[in-house]
Amino acid sequence: GRMAEDEALGSPVLDSEADVPAGTTSVPGAELPSPPVAGTASAAESDPEQKPEAKYEWLSMTPDQAWFQAKQTNREAQYVLGMCYMHGVGQALSLKNAAIWFGKAAAGSHPPAQFQMALLWLTGRGVPRKDEDEASRWMEKAAKAGNPDALYNMGVMALYGRGVAESIEVAMHHFQAAAEAGSREAQFHLGATFEQCAEEIVRMWNTPGMFGDGDSLAEVANRRLPLDEESRKIPPLRIALAWYSKAGELGHGMAQHR
Repeated sequence: GRMAEDEALGSPVLDSEADVPAGTTSVPGAELPSPPVAGTASAAESDPEQKPEAKYEWLSMTPDQAWFQAKQTNREAQYVLGMCYMHGVGQALSLKNAAIWFGKAAAGSHPPAQFQMALLWLTGRGVPRKDEDEASRWMEKAAKAGNPDALYNMGVMALYGRGVAESIEVAMHHFQAAAEAGSREAQFHLGATFEQCAEEIVRMWNTPGMFGDGDSLAEVANRRLPLDEESRKIPPLRIALAWYSKAGELGHGMAQHR
């Protein structure tokens, strides 16, 4: 059937796909929040009366439509079919087949598919091996196309030196771009970073003789965080609040709590 036809396309076989969670969303091992990514089930999943379209934001067509259109080199359909295999929606769960269809869509410059390929290479699931260089290649392609989740994960990779050179400046650049592109996790990360920075600065600020005349909280923050000229005029906690507010409006629970 369909499974046999896909497997004949030549993707490497996993040792045990059944034990693999259906999809991961960020750089494995990173101690940062994972970004919400197309393919994460919503609360509708618990309601058997809901149609599949109500459960998954990535399901822009039915699984059957994705199957037939993917065969006609429709890149969006190939991506959707890959997600169907990844999550077991309308297809038997198979990261091997997910990788096949993500690979086709990614090769056709489909940013979400490029992002998913990057995650598979990072974990070594559905592909021959773990390969951070290959993961970085796909993540960078998706990030350059403006994919918010890829931008955020490029920041995580730069922060920890995974597949790219370790650099907090580069990491912050990607986090900023991801936040501006609508990644609620990046927005929360920036809020937390500015809040933590502000707390540290306040402690130092209250230590006599720590800074010379003319220093301000924002100027001190800029020694740790790259800020544009306008941001330097704003106290770090106010910047933190602004990013928490943006993430909270997108439903980020921890941001709402902060």
